[in-house]
Amino acid sequence: MSNCSVVFIETGLKINIPDLKERSASIFPFWGNYTFIDFHMSQLDFSDVDRKMLILERKYFDSVPKIRTKLYNSSMEIIRLENSIEEFIEILESLETDNIIITSTSYIALFDTPKIKGLMENPVKNIIKISIDNTPVDLFLVNKKYFIDILSRSISHSRWKDDFSSYLFDETLHSNFDSIIDIPGYFIFSNNLMQLYKTHLWLIRNLKNENILNTFRKLHHIELENPNSIITKHGNVINSLICAGVEVSGHVENSIIFPGVKIKRNARVIDSVIMSNNRIGSRSVIINSLILPFDREFMKNINTIEDKTEIGSNKSSQIKNSKFPEQITDGLTVIGIDTIIGREIRIEPGSYVIGNINFKTLEKGKKIAKGSFFSNRE
Repeated sequence: MSNCSVVFIETGLKINIPDLKERSASIFPFWGNYTFIDFHMSQLDFSDVDRKMLILERKYFDSVPKIRTKLYNSSMEIIRLENSIEEFIEILESLETDNIIITSTSYIALFDTPKIKGLMENPVKNIIKISIDNTPVDLFLVNKKYFIDILSRSISHSRWKDDFSSYLFDETLHSNFDSIIDIPGYFIFSNNLMQLYKTHLWLIRNLKNENILNTFRKLHHIELENPNSIITKHGNVINSLICAGVEVSGHVENSIIFPGVKIKRNARVIDSVIMSNNRIGSRSVIINSLILPFDREFMKNINTIEDKTEIGSNKSSQIKNSKFPEQITDGLTVIGIDTIIGREIRIEPGSYVIGNINFKTLEKGKKIAKGSFFSNRE
């Protein structure tokens, strides 16, 4: 398949909610020890393609150092797109292959990789869109010359500079594909917080599924910074996935605990997803909640959820968030990226909270009401 190149386009998470809309997808954590780019590479990082590259427009440049660290032993080229469409065309022209696989980084799917390889064995005449399990995704097989001709005709459009990746997929590729081919597989995630939460709980129920096990085998090459986890004599884990570098001294049930998380003594985590580097204080209770990652390096030794704090509930399944009803439903409670919740605060179901939350920041006592959005971050 040497007459093919693979081009990954960083398109961000596309979750239309504060703190997430334009965050890099490539390095966003998923299924515990991994990130989005790990899944894409496990599916499309063919050893016999001519070139593999990840292209990022300017708004994602800050994520490049972490991406380089993640891909340090890969043959993947990382390219910063300085001048939008003109530079992109030059990159495509530099490829010595007729066939190109172009994919977004914002979705996750598990699919029949040999089927994709089979499609690329023969010359692609135009543009083919791929669907996975009858769900269309931003994955295209293109003929280089045909695609460059289309791009060249739209080179003057202002949206190339304003929003390169969206215009590339939502307008240019979507409007010009000639056929769609369905590939067997599982569509896992695309641009929705409820889906992000539910797919992690789905994983717990399907850890013995052969397709899931095969996916983890493909991801086995990922080197973990701290592969060991500790469940202390005070810790108790039931039907949960505990990832690398975790320390559990509390009770964890039906939950996924991401790398670097600490669950302090007498804390309880139930039906929840606790993403990377959060620290849950003693006697706190977290139920039916999604706690997004904590990435601030200089503050990683503090509790991100302080002692005796209560987040979420399993008794309010009909509640939607008042500001983001399409993203947060079923009583899910979401704590934003790099958020610190102070001691003895009650965050009711359906809430979305971001910032540094303590008694002084709350106007009405120690509680954030159900279904509300609260932020003190500028």
